[in-house]
Amino acid sequence: MTIGGLTTGTALAYQGHMFNAIHALQNARQQLLAASNNKGGYRDRAIDLVNQAIAAVHEGIEVGADN
Repeated sequence: MTIGGLTTGTALAYQGHMFNAIHALQNARQQLLAASNNKGGYRDRAIDLVNQAIAAVHEGIEVGADN
């Protein structure tokens, strides 16, 4: 990427798909939180898994920025 004649490294590279994934996961979490809690524990399990996925995507973004 070139900014003002300078070439930037990958640390500043836009990771659009990863940021879109975080946005989608955050929307999914909001929908799960808004759902009634009468799903036999599966709603809570899904919320936990979405939170883990969000954390994993954040970690992937950090690794991608370092490479």
